[in-house]
Amino acid sequence: MSTSTQPKQTFLVLGATGGCGLNFIIKSLREGHSISALVRTPTKLTTLLKENNLSDSHLKNLTIVQGNSKSPASMTQALLLNGQLVDMIVSGIGAVPKMKGLKPTIEDPTICADTMTCLFNALRTIRESNLAEYRRPILVGISTTGISEYGRDLPLLMVPVYHLLAAVPHEDKKLMEKMIKTEGSKEDSLLNGWVIVRASFMSLGTKEVGVENLKVGIEENGRPIPRESWGWTVSRKDVGNWIYAELVLDKSGKRQRYLNRCVGITA
Repeated sequence: MSTSTQPKQTFLVLGATGGCGLNFIIKSLREGHSISALVRTPTKLTTLLKENNLSDSHLKNLTIVQGNSKSPASMTQALLLNGQLVDMIVSGIGAVPKMKGLKPTIEDPTICADTMTCLFNALRTIRESNLAEYRRPILVGISTTGISEYGRDLPLLMVPVYHLLAAVPHEDKKLMEKMIKTEGSKEDSLLNGWVIVRASFMSLGTKEVGVENLKVGIEENGRPIPRESWGWTVSRKDVGNWIYAELVLDKSGKRQRYLNRCVGITA
């Protein structure tokens, strides 16, 4: 049962079976919000949710669209809940790591940028074809530290690690960020604002510390995320919970401060 008196909202989650997206869904469903999830394997998501003790009463607010984030038809369908455009889109899309010879890469090197292309095309289709009343959504894109155009935003020893292990996915994240900022800056933007969440390295063994113990910094005025907000790792659960606590629940009133900015999060 939900214990919150907050008005209920609707969300589309991309990358719903990853740790960040999954934990955002768990928090949202427990508080009675409605979720649309675009996934390739619906049973994978429902199994994960039941393993996290979500009941059938929670899952009644979950709509699963089977498809992938590069399918225009699937994306358009997932953006609409009960004939209305969702209030917020949370994209935690990523790809599975693999080796190409001796070089680390990912299975789909342009998955984040391709997803943004598909998302913006689907939003444009909804707006221009009157499939639903167009109420501009907020877009939250989960990205990474180490790609700021303004300077270093992570410990020096992490720089060679990222260069060796994450060069390919980081190029994709950079392009995704550029696309979000470009769309958000348009006079007739499809969005009502955006937040790029730059999470520190999310290793499998990282333990959660709780939202209240995370270090959070904002990139602004041509400066990277402040040094006091740098860190090594962060858990996926903490990232998903932070997005819910600060950008949905917003008890601290910080969401407006974060809108249209890149925000660094680390443990």
